[in-house]
Amino acid sequence: GMKKILFLHGFFASGECEPARALEEAFAGRTEVLTPDLPIHPKEALTLIHEICNQEKPDLIVGNSNGSFLGQIIAPIVGVPALLGNPYMKMTEFLKNRIGPHRFKSPRKDGVQDFVIDEKLIEEFADVQKHQFDFVSSSFTDKIWGLFGEKDTLAHFEPLFARYYPNIFHFPGGHTPTAQEVKAYYAPLAEKMLIKFTFVIMEYTPEHITELGPDDIFVFGSNLEGRHLGGAARTAYQNFGAVWGQGVGMQGQSYAIPTMQGGVETIKPYVDDFIRLAREWDQNTFYVTRIGCGIAGFTDEEIAPLFAEAMELYNVRLPKSFVKIIERMK
Repeated sequence: GMKKILFLHGFFASGECEPARALEEAFAGRTEVLTPDLPIHPKEALTLIHEICNQEKPDLIVGNSNGSFLGQIIAPIVGVPALLGNPYMKMTEFLKNRIGPHRFKSPRKDGVQDFVIDEKLIEEFADVQKHQFDFVSSSFTDKIWGLFGEKDTLAHFEPLFARYYPNIFHFPGGHTPTAQEVKAYYAPLAEKMLIKFTFVIMEYTPEHITELGPDDIFVFGSNLEGRHLGGAARTAYQNFGAVWGQGVGMQGQSYAIPTMQGGVETIKPYVDDFIRLAREWDQNTFYVTRIGCGIAGFTDEEIAPLFAEAMELYNVRLPKSFVKIIERMK
């Protein structure tokens, strides 16, 4: 399905702010961009973000300013990578010079445009701030990237951010990025993170595949004669373009690995060839069936280890039984 980005706006803004709109435009038609209005109270905002992550399961969080402050806290909790623009890590400093009534700078969905910064709000931020690095986890620090404007006169938290996170980028702008800067600097980094991190979750090959997307390939066990009579071979022949008489390799939207010619050692070279091809054809997703475990009569324990190298390829899906065995081997 389509990937999803959750955008978290700055303190005076809303989901209608210019950076939110620009991010939506940059990803139009390719990636859904969610831009909720965040409550000014940080605990309420964190609760809302948590709920949205559970419900919508975004692939990436993109934040700006206060949105990045909140994003840094929530990302490791919900396990969603985050691109944090100009994170304002000491919101109390920002707020204490701005006590009094204010208006949001962009329209809010509930129609309430006026709000007040008071001591109580500052205390709440102080409390959240104190615990903002409690959830930092060493396995997740490479999935939180900072993007800092070189002309930012408001937030100066790059040194603090750098104590926890190694991935730091710069753009030649100020605290709130313009639409142009969002498209030139935020969007390409967000794109890069989506590609790098959204394949980590290993989906398995479904037990019964009846249809494929246009870039999907069905990987099945065959015999060298290419007589696709039973099991997955028959499915490949009937539905996914397998060619009668072709026992090896790509054919239509399927890929044949011969499993009927002898022991496991005779299957291995064909699996190695497949893995080499899958590495190169990285625009395609390969669904490997339980090859050799049907008519050929091998066990999952015998065949799964042949695919150990394929585990690290984001474009190869393996049967759940194979994955479990490979994980045990580690």
